[in-house]
Amino acid sequence: MKSDQDAEYELPAGWVECSIGELTLPVSKINPKENLEREFDYIDISGIDNTQQVIREVKQYQLKNAPSRARQIVRSGDVLFATVRPYLRNIASVSKDYDQQIASTGFSVLRPADGISAAFLFYKAISRDFVDALAGMQYGVSYPAVTDEQVRDQILWLPPSREQRRIVPKIEELFSELDKGVESLKTARAKLEVYRQAVLKHAFEGKLTAQWREENQDRLETPQQLLARIEHERKSAGVLAVDSDAVAQLPPLPEGYAYTYLANLGELGRGKSKHRPRNAPELFGGPYPFIQTGEIKAASRIILEHSQTYSEIGLEQSKLWPAGTLCITIAANIAETAFLGFDGCFPDSVVGFTAAKKLVLPEYVELFIKSVRTRIEAYAPATAQKNINLATLETLIVPLCSLEEQRVLVDQLEAVLSMIEEQRGEMDNHLFKVDALRQSILRRAFSGQLVAQDPRDEPASVLLDRIKAEREQATNKTFPKKTRKRKMPA
Repeated sequence: MKSDQDAEYELPAGWVECSIGELTLPVSKINPKENLEREFDYIDISGIDNTQQVIREVKQYQLKNAPSRARQIVRSGDVLFATVRPYLRNIASVSKDYDQQIASTGFSVLRPADGISAAFLFYKAISRDFVDALAGMQYGVSYPAVTDEQVRDQILWLPPSREQRRIVPKIEELFSELDKGVESLKTARAKLEVYRQAVLKHAFEGKLTAQWREENQDRLETPQQLLARIEHERKSAGVLAVDSDAVAQLPPLPEGYAYTYLANLGELGRGKSKHRPRNAPELFGGPYPFIQTGEIKAASRIILEHSQTYSEIGLEQSKLWPAGTLCITIAANIAETAFLGFDGCFPDSVVGFTAAKKLVLPEYVELFIKSVRTRIEAYAPATAQKNINLATLETLIVPLCSLEEQRVLVDQLEAVLSMIEEQRGEMDNHLFKVDALRQSILRRAFSGQLVAQDPRDEPASVLLDRIKAEREQATNKTFPKKTRKRKMPA
């Protein structure tokens, strides 16, 4: 059976079509009742780095305390292919450091027979064609997986041993060149992010609009005038006095600025619902949009889509926030921001901010939160589920200037950030192309197009016959035929 990929090519001379199972050997399993004091490194799926395709972390156990899945004895050169959620590509080669250690039964352990290059088998296992074929076979919803048999049933074209040894260094040479390009792109992207944060920081220190202030001295308010205006606009809501000790630790402000709390600049409120459709179906399915925290993170700046809707009953237990509300996450990914593009509801993991329009532009607040996101995240306790409370945002100290300067700052800052996003998009596109090039290299490698064939090489069919004979011989030694004892005549 040929894959769609192989259909583009003809089987090269000296190659043979076979399954993974035909060129791999069986793997021994440890007896959990023997040598209970034995210590070993345990390789679990969570210890695989699925970007670098290496074993990044192992756990140490004695056999008596080991997880029930710690059973497979691995050797250097084995390929570990996680059968759970294969699309996540938790695949790695076993290095000498982990020879004779123990791997989870969640892996299909592919052990190359003599004459099969371990690196050749590894590169086949990480190829997109191989992974995608298995991902299409997975079963189960909450815990999708494939079987070890399905992995071993996968078809490949096998080249002669000597050609395998020519293919592998060629792949490594080409991948090395691509890695250099990727490293340069990642370095450039990291520098771009540093520049982005510097621009945000400078903007709210007044450096971005310094020239505007120089040209508009007659339009600048004193800090006292600015704070008096806040007091006047917010007299019904009350104004929180800023802690002078906290201000003393912040950068000095330029002329025309004053520090104030975010709570003094508008209305802050937390979403009310903790429910999800699976545990409160009567609250969902109506006409009112309901957004999740993930939809804030996914939005570029304005939330235009929603995955759930609230019913009339749900709305009674929640609140319908108006379009234009600035949504700020306070759990998991803290201080992600986006504006509501429609009237909608959100859970208690989100805070809504409605600006006092005579005091502050909502875009000014949004950009400021982006500039101090690291500071906001620092308020979250060091727990598995990070979160902050509403008071953290209410007492967030904001450097405030006049509305005229805010408009200039927002316009200039958005122009710079737009340019940065465009450059980052170009870099991401280049990285995507690099991955496509890797897959093109692998596709050519496994179809006989990467290096030339040599008619002097022993055909792969001979190699495969030898592996089959060796496997049968090993099986007969391990499982000898039983013979019945003849009864001696009386």
